[in-house]
Amino acid sequence: MNDTGCVLFYKTQGQNCDKYPFLKEEDFVLVIMNEGQTEILKKYGNDCICIDETHGLNMYQFNLTTILILDNMREGFPCAFLISNRSDEDFMYIFYMSVKNALAGPLKPKILMTDMTSVFYNAWVRVMDLLMHRLYCTWHVDRAWLNNLHKVNTKERQVEVYKQLRTLLQEREVNAFTAMIGNFVSNLLTSEETIEFGCYFQEHYVTNVDSYSYEFHSYCYRINAGINTNIHIENIHRSIKYIYLNGKVNKRLDKAIHILMKFVRDKLFGRLITLHERKVTTKLKELRKRHKISCSLDVNSVIATEMGWSIPSSSSNEMYDIEEKQTTCKNCKLVCTDCNRCIHAFTCSCLDCSIKWNMCKHIHLLIRFLSNHKHSSNNCEQSSQYLGMLNFFFLFVIKILKIFVKIK
Repeated sequence: MNDTGCVLFYKTQGQNCDKYPFLKEEDFVLVIMNEGQTEILKKYGNDCICIDETHGLNMYQFNLTTILILDNMREGFPCAFLISNRSDEDFMYIFYMSVKNALAGPLKPKILMTDMTSVFYNAWVRVMDLLMHRLYCTWHVDRAWLNNLHKVNTKERQVEVYKQLRTLLQEREVNAFTAMIGNFVSNLLTSEETIEFGCYFQEHYVTNVDSYSYEFHSYCYRINAGINTNIHIENIHRSIKYIYLNGKVNKRLDKAIHILMKFVRDKLFGRLITLHERKVTTKLKELRKRHKISCSLDVNSVIATEMGWSIPSSSSNEMYDIEEKQTTCKNCKLVCTDCNRCIHAFTCSCLDCSIKWNMCKHIHLLIRFLSNHKHSSNNCEQSSQYLGMLNFFFLFVIKILKIFVKIK
């Protein structure tokens, strides 16, 4: 149970634990974090952190809980693992405390994304002693709604209610959302077909703010948060299961641990390749894709406003507002080489930018507009200078001619 190397804490089954007496004799706990993971967690752990669990890695049905960060390329990196037979608040307390001791201090992330249970968050607050902006993964919220739609009596009403739920989820204006959710709950509770689902929704998403709140899942409360789903941690768990374990259940725990460390090693090498620009990340691919799309848009559609610029949507009547946020961003890796601006330079009110945190096509279009405007201004300035020089030359010639005439 001593800290050795990458093993921060270990308790085997069949033994008691003096350090944490609340652990039962049959409990199994293993916390793993090597030096590379520690350094990356120290460097990027104050931005976005995702925590989630999976199972099925071994025949003992132990759970694997992962702490994941988003690095400067917005790529997910697993920084710590917990393998345990249970995933309650006490186990998370041991996990976080082990990580905190290894870092010699608490983590202070801006965003903490978890599932919809209170286990991960409550234990985090106990150990790190800090309240932060907590978000639910959108996938978990959507899955919970789908699993409870059977509370609506008819199929037709289920489809209608689900569409209204998705509209509520994707609303980006706080005032509009507040009005919409009040009417939505009222309509659910006044209909016999939907009253059961209405009670469920009101209990878990409106009134019980201690464990559930619409502030944790609605888009209007996560504008420019930089993360919307825990897709990164889902991809990591999927890679471990289906690529490194070939979709098979491992019979030996030591082999499962070896696979985990091999996966971390490969992620570290992959990060080195990315840093030396030998690999194009997903975020850069999406950035370049949106630049190509913006080239087909009309650059004259950009409208200057007091706050910045507005651009009409190409698929609806909505207008998207763009503001300039950061003109210089040192050592940023997410740069559009054609626009010569990074992803942090502007923010747009569209879904792609404000929620998914991509450099959307509207921002690329705006940069083209500004570039053209600057180019036109430079041409006008050069033309003015040329005309001024030409005028001076003519005046000079006239003076010479007058002097020549007087001499004669």
